[in-house]
Amino acid sequence: MAHAQAHRHPERTDQTIWEVFEAERPQLVPYSGRFDGFHAVPASVSKTCLVRFDQNKYSVVASAVGRPVEVPAYADRIIIRQDGRIVAEHPRSFGRGETIYNPWHYVPCAGARP
Repeated sequence: MAHAQAHRHPERTDQTIWEVFEAERPQLVPYSGRFDGFHAVPASVSKTCLVRFDQNKYSVVASAVGRPVEVPAYADRIIIRQDGRIVAEHPRSFGRGETIYNPWHYVPCAGARP
């Protein structure tokens, strides 16, 4: 708020950012719903049950291989969905080149022969 009160608006240079906001405030629509802050990106599942997202790889259930998924990314976790069904959920990693596994994703593959 202090920044808005102290700096001029970039387009309405005769007013501060705060003054422009206060003038617009009566026209704003109040929002009382839940804020579910995430961004979602499409991805594909590799043959090794992995989805690449933001420089890292995350495991998914074996049944998801070969079909596209959507990755809603939150600040603390990612959820991987396929056809509306959750096929993985992991804590979000902000490293690079990491692979995050859930060993239960690979159980169906344990008895399979190449």
